[in-house]
Amino acid sequence: MDAREWIELLRKHDEVVEIDEEMDWNLEVAAYSAMASRVGNGKSSILFNNIKGYGPGNGRIHGAFTAGSRKRPWAKGALALGMDPNIGWKEFRDEFNRRLSHPIKPIVVEESEAPCKEYKMIGKEVDLLKFPWPFIHQTDGGRYSAGFQAEIIEDPDTGWVNWGNYRMMILSKNTFTGLQVFGQHGPTIFYTKYEARNQPAPFCYIIGGDPAIMYACGSALPAGVCEADYAGGLRQEPLKVVRAETNKLFVPAEAEIVIEGEIMPGERADEGPVGEYTGYVHSKNVMPVFHVHAITYRNNPIITLSAEGVSFNDNMTVFNSIFSAEAFQAFKEAGFPVTDCRGLGEVSYGTIVIATEVPYPGYIRELTNFFDSHKGSIWGSSGIIVDADVDISGEDMSYKVYQEMATKCDPKRDIYVTYTDCLSPPLSPMVPAKDRLLGTKGCRWWWDCTTKPTWSIRERVKAVETTDLFPKDLFLNSQAIYDESGIK
Repeated sequence: MDAREWIELLRKHDEVVEIDEEMDWNLEVAAYSAMASRVGNGKSSILFNNIKGYGPGNGRIHGAFTAGSRKRPWAKGALALGMDPNIGWKEFRDEFNRRLSHPIKPIVVEESEAPCKEYKMIGKEVDLLKFPWPFIHQTDGGRYSAGFQAEIIEDPDTGWVNWGNYRMMILSKNTFTGLQVFGQHGPTIFYTKYEARNQPAPFCYIIGGDPAIMYACGSALPAGVCEADYAGGLRQEPLKVVRAETNKLFVPAEAEIVIEGEIMPGERADEGPVGEYTGYVHSKNVMPVFHVHAITYRNNPIITLSAEGVSFNDNMTVFNSIFSAEAFQAFKEAGFPVTDCRGLGEVSYGTIVIATEVPYPGYIRELTNFFDSHKGSIWGSSGIIVDADVDISGEDMSYKVYQEMATKCDPKRDIYVTYTDCLSPPLSPMVPAKDRLLGTKGCRWWWDCTTKPTWSIRERVKAVETTDLFPKDLFLNSQAIYDESGIK
């Protein structure tokens, strides 16, 4: 699948709206995209076919391209990965993890088989401003690619290639900058090796392509592996890649735009401010400068746009599903009797809900200590733990979780904080500004809403469903009478 097939699939499911009238890249397309994420339960994305100053046929913007329901945030991911969009959470979770555990290496194709090579700009021909990059928020520091993009860079020592989803801000026709956070593989661990040797770091930035790439790039994969292999696993077939024009890196053959060049040692520029997934505007950062030597692209290329800062936007939909599924798999592999994990739908990455058995006193602290050390925990600043009999897989998860918090969490005993430095999102507002980009100065608070293993039978309570309260026949009959009565 590529970005165009994704749009066709959304069209088939009546989940894309096309706008052919002229729309301005300066704030207007972002405002429409933000609205699409908020109304209609996030059902529709928007394809802008006529961008002011560019005209039809010279670049399109696909807004709210993966946004969806906060009650079923995995549904768009299921559709994008070739699953039934009506699939339940547990089925999606297990299938996602099964695919992620079976990576498939990409296959190299010839240039003639690579749509991303349809048009080329090399050397002095390079002009980033040929494409309709959106100006997303009125407080932003520039025009951004803030949707489906991936930075590709290689470790100069080991040859390990990393693909990561990091925003980019246009500086000029042949330069840009972007958020490069300490501790992340490509942006800093690899780049700083080149810089220490006073060498430029070759890179490729890709825009669009198979949505599976975005899900792979957002996953908490271990060191030493390439996200391209896991995109193949998620798609259940190898990703097609082709060699770049000016360096030895390989890029997705069906990407919409491929930007190639070098990150220069010691050169910095202001990046931001920018409205981000946290719901806040983040101030300027001093970041490396990317010099562009070549751009290859498809006819009438598609730029994806996520209007960050509004709920429930694209990245919330994607990462809410990814980090929950990966956390469940990590608990399972470590032997914890966890029955489910979900991200709390009302927030983006901030809160994970864990349903678990509680086999012995002290277990909850063991569970939380394990999560605090897990790579994927970077996206969770808080956690809520409920009993295994609480079903958090349905659309009413939030109600059930709030009910458990209100009735079974003793504030004096069951709310506590992980005080040791934890992994934290690089844009976390709770972390002092000077420490945010370190990604290691976070903390985490926990709400323990579980039944304590030391409680007697009389002290224990059990979450119930409506169907548990009445005989099945009586319940079904009353439901039928209700439906026939027209009561509203």
